[in-house]
Amino acid sequence: MYQSRVLSSGRHPGIPARPRLGPMDRMPGARSSQDRRSGRAWRSASSGRRLVVGLILAPVAASTAQDSPCDPGLLALARGPEGYQLRGERCEGTYVQPVGGTALWLVSLTEWFEAYDPTSSADLLVSWSTMGKQPVRLRAQGIQRGLYYRMDAIRPAASAPFHWPSDVLLVRHIAREQIGVMGWTRMPVAGADESVYLPLRVTQRASVATDARTRLTLYPTVQLAEVYLSIASGGTDGRTLKPLRQGTPLGYGYYPADQPVTLPLDGLTTPGLYYLEISATLARGGQAVLPPLWIYRAAR
Repeated sequence: MYQSRVLSSGRHPGIPARPRLGPMDRMPGARSSQDRRSGRAWRSASSGRRLVVGLILAPVAASTAQDSPCDPGLLALARGPEGYQLRGERCEGTYVQPVGGTALWLVSLTEWFEAYDPTSSADLLVSWSTMGKQPVRLRAQGIQRGLYYRMDAIRPAASAPFHWPSDVLLVRHIAREQIGVMGWTRMPVAGADESVYLPLRVTQRASVATDARTRLTLYPTVQLAEVYLSIASGGTDGRTLKPLRQGTPLGYGYYPADQPVTLPLDGLTTPGLYYLEISATLARGGQAVLPPLWIYRAAR
């Protein structure tokens, strides 16, 4: 599990609490013994003094590509034709109330997310790159107060792009800035089978010039004082970590509650695996620490 203890009672308006995990679905950031050993060598000296809070990266339900992508907890909260339900190859829709929460969430990881036309019926195309063969889990979720929305899909590794019908987005008038998207899979890391995030590319038009700049988005449910980022390059196998940034503050100055915080990950230039640690100081005192993340950056 990703949860240690919760510092804040704040809850995200559109993301449910994490249910029990299936055998596939230990999310990126849940550390194996090998992962902990590899990260310990470069972690900042202050990390031992941090207060680890119960920060849940993303809820998951199914355990294999043959399972339904639907989250049973959200199915129980769905109402009406626009409610969260199985729709072809994905589960998508709204639900009636927020369920669970914590102080800080990882809500999006992309290389490109087009400002699509929310009045268009054209599909969105979701692409990813992976060097593994395990299924890829895709998720979109509301990141605006009052928007209780989610989309979940499980796709074969080599099946990109995923054609994401825009019917629910169209009916609910959900725009690009109201949702975050992310994908993850399982890959070999330092000799172990680990969960790894895959930056997504989301487009609606046939040809879109992308800037290939990896962006990670957090959602705080309480006001933050500062956000800190550490990045290490793990090469092609994750066995040796080379520090790129160690506890660097973002320096944005103001981090209000319920407003997404986007981190450009400019250090992810060489293809391969990257190891990230993200923490935040809270405006009212205390700290929040996300479990470490593995990210795979493909060659261009």
